[in-house]
Amino acid sequence: MKKFTLFSLFLVCSLAFSFMQAQSVTVPDPGTVYTIKQIASGRYLTRSLGSSAPVIKVATSDLDQQFQFVPVAGVADTYQIMCVGYDEYLARLDAGNTWTMSWVADPNNAGSWPSSTIADPTQNAQWQIVNEGTYVTIKNVAGGAYMGTDATSDNSSTYANKGETEERSKWIIAVATGAVDKEPLQILYDEAKALYDNTSEGTGSNQYPADTRAALASALTAALAVLQDDGAYQEDVNDALAVLTTALAAYRASVYPFQPSTSATYYIEHSSGFYFTGSSIATATYAEDQQFKFVAVGNNYYNIQPASDASKYLTRQDNGWDLGWGTDGTVSTAQFIMRSTGTGYYTIQCAALTGGKTEPAWFMGTDNNTSGSSVYIDKNGTDGKHYWKIIDISTVAVVKTALEDAVAKVADFLQYAVRGDGADQYPATEYDALTAAQITAQTVLNNSNATQKEVSDATTALNNALAACIAAVKPFAPDLAKTYAIIHYSGLYLNALAYEEGSIANCIDLLESNQSDSQKITFAASDVADAYTISIASVPGKYLTRYTGLQSGSTTAYDDYKLVWGDDATSPYAKYEMKRVGVQNYYTIKCITAGPQRSNSYFGTDDTNSGTGVYVDKTGTSTNHYWKIEDFDGTAIKNIVKNNVLVYSGKGMLTVANLEGTNKVSVYSISGQLISTQTGVSGQYTKQLPQGIYILVVDGATQYRGKAVVR
Repeated sequence: MKKFTLFSLFLVCSLAFSFMQAQSVTVPDPGTVYTIKQIASGRYLTRSLGSSAPVIKVATSDLDQQFQFVPVAGVADTYQIMCVGYDEYLARLDAGNTWTMSWVADPNNAGSWPSSTIADPTQNAQWQIVNEGTYVTIKNVAGGAYMGTDATSDNSSTYANKGETEERSKWIIAVATGAVDKEPLQILYDEAKALYDNTSEGTGSNQYPADTRAALASALTAALAVLQDDGAYQEDVNDALAVLTTALAAYRASVYPFQPSTSATYYIEHSSGFYFTGSSIATATYAEDQQFKFVAVGNNYYNIQPASDASKYLTRQDNGWDLGWGTDGTVSTAQFIMRSTGTGYYTIQCAALTGGKTEPAWFMGTDNNTSGSSVYIDKNGTDGKHYWKIIDISTVAVVKTALEDAVAKVADFLQYAVRGDGADQYPATEYDALTAAQITAQTVLNNSNATQKEVSDATTALNNALAACIAAVKPFAPDLAKTYAIIHYSGLYLNALAYEEGSIANCIDLLESNQSDSQKITFAASDVADAYTISIASVPGKYLTRYTGLQSGSTTAYDDYKLVWGDDATSPYAKYEMKRVGVQNYYTIKCITAGPQRSNSYFGTDDTNSGTGVYVDKTGTSTNHYWKIEDFDGTAIKNIVKNNVLVYSGKGMLTVANLEGTNKVSVYSISGQLISTQTGVSGQYTKQLPQGIYILVVDGATQYRGKAVVR
């Protein structure tokens, strides 16, 4: 290989810098001919005879890469885009999907479009040039999405359904000059050189054979010579690019597979930073559901097993894309091979195709980089969402964050939880199990020599014990002689709407406190233990009842998410059970009878705005499903915890944030003794205090009353 001197490095970097300095034309002149170049690949939009759709290709200086922009009358920054070499216009076909693109001879004549398009497709051939600074995006007027590609290689098709911020939706519009363009070669050279420099020759795990390594070195030398040659023609550049592309692909494919230790335990980390759980990716907890073992099955293929169960094998399902846990490790659908990408990540490939899938749809990957995204086994292995790290857990320091969070959550819960058999109390069995799990967890937390498994086990046990304790709480027992207010987690009140005879419209919503009969709630006992009917003073003689009728015009879909005014207090759909949820003094309110279509039966809302309807098809697991039940005595308004107030502490500093208007903030000891008071507080309040539990009261434009834990 030619010696790669510092001067050469400087020259190549200078070339790369100059390539990227081009700034896109944002207002093209109708009489000028332009090229449209993709930033991500350095390739040009092309009218190719080999494809009905526009594609991207390396520079050719031919008319198939040259375009004129025809302004659309009366519409700013919007154009028809004509390929000079063919007198055809760029178009989105709207052929039963949102992505197909092609070329049409006359965008203003529906008869010149394919028959599968809409009757009046004019706007499908109109494109808005969106100025993004140094580059532009090209937005289809009819579809509202952007032009881009799924890949960056030669002849990659363009589509009209891309997002504005996607890297492959970014373009440079420049005057066509016929100048030699070396940028695609430079981009690929940098990528190939980095891979070559960070990999090694050999026959071991993640190493590369001598022949493909030598071929890549030769292609790199030839490419560098062209990059440094001021007299190189475009054909020279394209030839060097083709040789380097082939050598790089062969080099990547030749890597010797990863050979994990069959005695070690591993995390499988997605390129997003989330961890594989067996079916999806999630935030790292380092728990057993994120720990895996590999079992060798020959020829560098392995089974993947959960660390906690040696009888299960990760297995490709019959549909071809899902992964599940099978019981037979000898089948090819349960065997995988891992190959390095040369970037610290691996592809994970199944040995077998199913469900009609064809090569290369057998790699593990996701469709998104967000927590909770499902993992599939029908990917092509070329996208970052198909890349994984395989990490020996013994090389990772023990992480206790999840255990610390669980311990803090239980400590907060136990501050107000009461052990006993009365209403709102927690039975001895579950309460004692929680305190025992708390002691164990604290011991593990304090142990500097604890293993990750011990930490994970303690975290799981503590969270499970807390969930069991919360689920076992004795239901709320209202005083049947009292009037109550039911206050949503947002601070808004459950509010009755006017009764309309025969109406099945939702009958309650959320509203600011108005101290009226529409917010006065009474409970009555039913024939079911711990279940009560709910009435509202402004609608006398009526009971909140789950509707069980069909939706209008349907024979199968029910409206059992609605609440209506019922006359029958004995109806199983008019009886409700209220339980604490383990969050301060909030409750869930559950209809004791599932609907004919929906088994979820909790009161809740879809948002927290005034006027929002309240429905009875919620899960009871969100703060939108949480309620306070307080005496309606004129003081309930002082007990609202408004949704926007944030209370937290650290290092002895109590902070109350998001205070609206001017307020008085008072801090009391848990026994009721005033410790501090401050008036005229707006925005945020802070106070240095000894560690402990306090009562915090905010009066003024913001209302808040509750316990505060200072750590």
